[in-house]
Amino acid sequence: MNSLARLIGERIKLARQEDGLSQDSLSAQLGFNDRQTLSSIELGQRAVAPAELVKLTQKLGRPLSYFTDPYVVAGKNAFSYRAKQARPAELADFERQATKLIAAQRRFREWLGRVPSPVQPQLTSMSPRVALDFATFQGERSAAAWQLGEVPARRLREVVEHELGIAVFYVDAPPSISGAACRLNDGGYILINRNEPWARQNFDLGHEVFHLLTWEKMPPDRIDLIASETKSTGKRPAVEKLADAYTAGLLMPETVIKSRWAHRGSSTSMGEWIPAQAAELRVSPIALYWRLVNLALIQKDAALLKVVSASRVTVSEGRPQLYSADFVQDLHAVLERGHVTVLRAVELLDSSVTELEDLFASYKLPVPFAL
Repeated sequence: MNSLARLIGERIKLARQEDGLSQDSLSAQLGFNDRQTLSSIELGQRAVAPAELVKLTQKLGRPLSYFTDPYVVAGKNAFSYRAKQARPAELADFERQATKLIAAQRRFREWLGRVPSPVQPQLTSMSPRVALDFATFQGERSAAAWQLGEVPARRLREVVEHELGIAVFYVDAPPSISGAACRLNDGGYILINRNEPWARQNFDLGHEVFHLLTWEKMPPDRIDLIASETKSTGKRPAVEKLADAYTAGLLMPETVIKSRWAHRGSSTSMGEWIPAQAAELRVSPIALYWRLVNLALIQKDAALLKVVSASRVTVSEGRPQLYSADFVQDLHAVLERGHVTVLRAVELLDSSVTELEDLFASYKLPVPFAL
């Protein structure tokens, strides 16, 4: 099967379905005698003539690159963002870079002979009507099932990438964007702003995992306006509250918190104990405070909340490495094998040759090209 014919066929089918058109309807608009012709095109069994492709771009309202460029991520409502402010220009620029990154990984995997799994995990027990406590319980069950251990945040990324098959990229994003999730027909993708505090990065990762595991039943809004640590953004959609509740249980399971609580001693004040425990758990002090309140281990205390809100968690590690080990290794392989030129790689990553060399050095990989 011709790979270009297959690509064009897949994109035609996706665009047709997104626009709510049947094969009969689109066939009539294209002047085909029957729908079998269009069916053969969508299956990649028949090549599209140039004049037919031009007509398709007009009828389906997509640019030519949508159908022919393998580095274009096709799909409406494929992205959901966690952002502090909805700045259209920043979101558009970030999505442009994110789609190139995701499409590049998909293309690299194809060249390297890796077939994406047609089976994608979903959290079937969830619905928009369940209680927040139930979402938290499901987060705790996930932590136990994935054997995340006493500090779930430490192993979460490894499990998400290698057991759930979700690609996780740590990227340099504008300060207004914390993270994003992308759901495509061949899997899920998460992007995390690596310049955010560690606690925010970990919470964003858990939050986006929830969205990808519930996308079919509860697709998230395009933008989730998140609150600062101390200031609310107002009413949020139910699915976002459920994602937060799930993440609280995932990163701070009841058994872990109660074990730490039982060994807290009596000499340390709550204003010191909560930030110290939060640092070990790699969550924010205020998130741990509310988890303790919800577990009825402490009562709401305005003075304590003020102290906790003012504290900050620091960790010894620096920023996460750019992108991911899997992606950089794949990039190295396709460059080494000549599937991609250096100039094309630089364009895909919006980087320079020097930055590309530094990227490989950061992962202790030899530079696979010579200029």
